[in-house]
Amino acid sequence: MKDINLVTENKTQINLKKTFSVNVGVIVGLSLLLITLIIYGALYFYNSYLKGQVADTDKKYKDEITFLTSEKNLEIFDFQNRIELSKKIIAEENSPKNLLEIIENDMVPGVYLSSLNYDKTTKILELDCVANGLNSFIQQVASFKRDENFVNVTTEGAKINSDTLWLGNIKIVLK
Repeated sequence: MKDINLVTENKTQINLKKTFSVNVGVIVGLSLLLITLIIYGALYFYNSYLKGQVADTDKKYKDEITFLTSEKNLEIFDFQNRIELSKKIIAEENSPKNLLEIIENDMVPGVYLSSLNYDKTTKILELDCVANGLNSFIQQVASFKRDENFVNVTTEGAKINSDTLWLGNIKIVLK
């Protein structure tokens, strides 16, 4: 009884089922292969598009750098740096503008400045004054000594230039 076949189907139907399953497998495989090739092609073209975009962006970047480092723009940057430096100097407590205002407020009538030297590192201010008389020169020194912005005020002497004009040098140490 070993060789008894109890199947009642036709052999042609069995062959058709086998052929159908083989055909479906081939169609599914070819479809997957086609989809894979389409995706690969799309990614390849997208990659080349992105490389073009990167090249364009690099060219624009290089053009901007060339423009920004041109001679004219460097002068503008230098001017901006000078403005920033000027703002810092003005913000300092002992800026030249502030010193001139302080000296102007302390000046006595009849005394005039002939020169002014300021050493920022030592904070020493040297003034050469011309006064109408010795009394005016002494009042000028006293006026500087009363100012709270100055630590030390000394004079290196006064000389008479003519009958009424006195010349004197005043050294002031700033706070």
